[in-house]
Amino acid sequence: MYRKVMPAVLFAAALALAPSNVEAQERGLAQAEISTAQAEAVAAWYNGRAGRRPSALPEGIRKKIAVGQPLPPGIRRTRVVEDIPEPPELIDGTDLLMVGEDLVLIDSTTLIVLDISFSIL
Repeated sequence: MYRKVMPAVLFAAALALAPSNVEAQERGLAQAEISTAQAEAVAAWYNGRAGRRPSALPEGIRKKIAVGQPLPPGIRRTRVVEDIPEPPELIDGTDLLMVGEDLVLIDSTTLIVLDISFSIL
């Protein structure tokens, strides 16, 4: 009995605790996206800095990054605002991160991925 009930209880608890994209929609962030100009500005800045260029993520880890899902824990990321002297403008409540060679826009409260520009470098 215990072996049959426990996995179901753990699965239900995981679903209840997982952040959802509903909160982002309520705050008007669901339609936030990375513009081409933002991606080009970030790529130009990083390409001009040979020592600051982030390395690519392994493919298995990279596949875990998905729109509408929280950013997986333990992945090395850098806030673009801290690196670039003139960062692109963002909607309040969002953060622009470099995750490997990908540019990722997240909800800064829940860490839900709102948009991804793959391989900008």
